[in-house]
Amino acid sequence: MNNGARKTGAPVVLKTIKSTPGLVAAYQLHWSENAPEDNPPDEYIANLRNSPDGKWIKVSVEKNGTFTVTNGRTGVSRTFRK
Repeated sequence: MNNGARKTGAPVVLKTIKSTPGLVAAYQLHWSENAPEDNPPDEYIANLRNSPDGKWIKVSVEKNGTFTVTNGRTGVSRTFRK
């Protein structure tokens, strides 16, 4: 989710995302001040609460439908297959 700490991430939005059938992971650019109880685990957030901004999330997509998500804060990449 492309969000700012106070721009998006309303509780109803994050609850809807979390309840989506088949959801494997939800990444956010910023920890949501609007829905503190509904943020994903820290490993999926590029800019944590009260931390300096500027970290990123990169998504690389292959022609076969495989894609890799990298969290710029942690340096951890995760690949998802079609």
